[in-house]
Amino acid sequence: MNITYILGAGASCEALPIVNNIPERLGYFADQFKLHPLEWLLDKQQKSRISERYILDIKDLTVQKREYEKLQRFHKDILWLKDESEKHSSIDTFAKKLYLQENSNLKK
Repeated sequence: MNITYILGAGASCEALPIVNNIPERLGYFADQFKLHPLEWLLDKQQKSRISERYILDIKDLTVQKREYEKLQRFHKDILWLKDESEKHSSIDTFAKKLYLQENSNLKK
């Protein structure tokens, strides 16, 4: 009996970045979560990024502030991952390194 694999290593090449492009794509992704200062954002009502649309769709100021802080941390974490992935041969290699070191940053 012969088995033919339809999906393989290149199956997601049009949907996901190849290993060499992951840091660059993480940079583009991070840009969508970059935030202006909250006061400026509330004043200008600019909705050009995912994060800005999300924040401005929230009507409660307390919730806005809390979610704004979460998005700031998320943006910072994406940039951290981008920087770290540039230092390793692949993002998987970096994750394995963190795993073997039992580093809490693996969850990040």
